Amino acid sequence: MEIYAGPTVSERNKVLLFTTREHDAVSWGDVRDIRNTEWHLYLVHWDEEHGLLYINSSNNSSMHEDLHKAVDGDDTAIFKRELVFRSLHNVNRLDLTKLGLSDVINDRLRFSLHVGPDITDTLPEAMRTNKRKSNLFAHGYEDGVRVMVGCSQKGRVWSMMTAEDLASWVEWCHAVGAKLRDDTIPTQDVFANVILPVEISERPALIPPLIDWPEELLKRAEDAITITIDRESVLFFDVELQVLDFTTDTPIRFRVVTPNKIADYIVRFAPDGLSYEPQGAFAADITIGRTTRSLGDWFHREPPAIRFDNGGYLQGTELFVPPIGAARKPFGRDRIVEWDWAGVDLAKDPQRVEKRPYSTQQRVIDRLLATTTEDEFPIIFDDDDAGEAADIGCIAISNGRLVIHLYHCKFAGSPNAGARVDDPYAVCGQAQRNTQWRSAVPELFKHLRRREDGRRVKLAAAGINHV
Repeated sequence: MEIYAGPTVSERNKVLLFTTREHDAVSWGDVRDIRNTEWHLYLVHWDEEHGLLYINSSNNSSMHEDLHKAVDGDDTAIFKRELVFRSLHNVNRLDLTKLGLSDVINDRLRFSLHVGPDITDTLPEAMRTNKRKSNLFAHGYEDGVRVMVGCSQKGRVWSMMTAEDLASWVEWCHAVGAKLRDDTIPTQDVFANVILPVEISERPALIPPLIDWPEELLKRAEDAITITIDRESVLFFDVELQVLDFTTDTPIRFRVVTPNKIADYIVRFAPDGLSYEPQGAFAADITIGRTTRSLGDWFHREPPAIRFDNGGYLQGTELFVPPIGAARKPFGRDRIVEWDWAGVDLAKDPQRVEKRPYSTQQRVIDRLLATTTEDEFPIIFDDDDAGEAADIGCIAISNGRLVIHLYHCKFAGSPNAGARVDDPYAVCGQAQRNTQWRSAVPELFKHLRRREDGRRVKLAAAGINHV
């Protein structure tokens, strides 16, 4: 190994980076004249507050003990074994995707790796005294932000999230280091918040407030996906999925909504899996790149997430169940603020282009515009339509922090406001869907910009001045 570029050192931030070049024999044959060249990046950071040294490298073939000692001295010890699992502290709704176990008694079965539904049967074993966690990888939420974290007994902690720059990486290191140094964090409770998948073939007796697109679809660029209904095609950011029935026992039905078209579907449960069948006059097609499929066929390959009122969700035939006894706090009654809706037609939700003064949306906007306190928002916008981030969005900079509030309006489904239980289920489902933006603020602004540009083009074509 030779250092090819660097090292570059930031004394102020205690960061070191360099790249190496390595020449090795090829693995596919005994050929002396051909060598394999590998380039690797190394990032090193000394955390003075927690007394920890962090090394991030594209070379995962070792624990880099020599580098540890070269930077921090011969008395350096890797932070490993059970204490590494402290890094999972405060990660809620933990969804394990990989779990490695070591048997401390059975020499014939020293290590086993489990993935997917297999984890459900294996997890009780991991809690026994003769089983030891070796490594794991999981998804979850920390402080409301979606995280993907892995850790290993050997002393590795990693994340699949992308650091925007070195400062972001250093910040992540310090957050992990604070947990590793916290002796009050118990590692035996690491599985307390795990959501386990269970294979099902019948509809669960739960209410679905929300159906959401598959995660693989949400990772793609919104303007690279097209949905077509009745020969009218729209881009992905103008499409929405809506649950039609908030019940525990009727078939699960949902609607694909675009600005001008709808297509209804029903979820069929069978021993050999789920199917998503169109109901009514129209069905939807999805186009990604050059490939077009019916939406039902695509959902069979990449199932949507159907979320239930107990905090669990269904994806394909796997029902992810929250842990028994999981803390689920009801929304505090003291946090509910009653507004004066006099003069508002509660059966009218959107303000529309004509800015209907009697609509619920216009009343909310007027109230926000009238705010002159520290909660004032200089930017207030209307995003109401299929695929919306929210009916109303507000943006401000406060004490150096970006503050975003998303408001959802729900017109009354009956003459008596609050009489229908469906109404809060619908608006809560909207709010739950929008939690994705908490972890993807840059994508939120791209989403809003694309939709706003599209609105201006459509209205201009109709001879309407968009304000």
